[in-house]
Amino acid sequence: MTPHLRIPSAVRRLVATFQRLTAIPIVRVVLALLAVAVALWLVRDQLQQISLGALLAALRATPPLAIALSALFTCLSFACLAVVEAQALKIIGRPQPAWRVAIASFASNAVSIVMGFGVVSGAAVRLRTYAFARMKPSEIGWSC
Repeated sequence: MTPHLRIPSAVRRLVATFQRLTAIPIVRVVLALLAVAVALWLVRDQLQQISLGALLAALRATPPLAIALSALFTCLSFACLAVVEAQALKIIGRPQPAWRVAIASFASNAVSIVMGFGVVSGAAVRLRTYAFARMKPSEIGWSC
């Protein structure tokens, strides 16, 4: 049994203020743009080390069959993830249309892979996608 954790009142006030601010649409847009700007700033050194010529040369040196197979297996991998998600939704009693599951699964997994820390980034995309299906966050959490 875990002990009950009390959240300090200062933290509760901070969370309440953040929730009030993020209820304003323009604030959400600004926060999203700020997050993208910070991400680009963090990877700028890595991007500066990539030469377009070297990238194109590497692509030309890669056999077309290898590129085609990698694309095929990537698509199959995302399809398998969508099937797993669809099954999870059926198990919790909230089956969704195949198109919605495919979109949610693809978007959440792609964002998780690109951004890292998949538990948070993928869950955020799923919350947004399945909110239109009137699913509760707890149900979405069980399907992840």
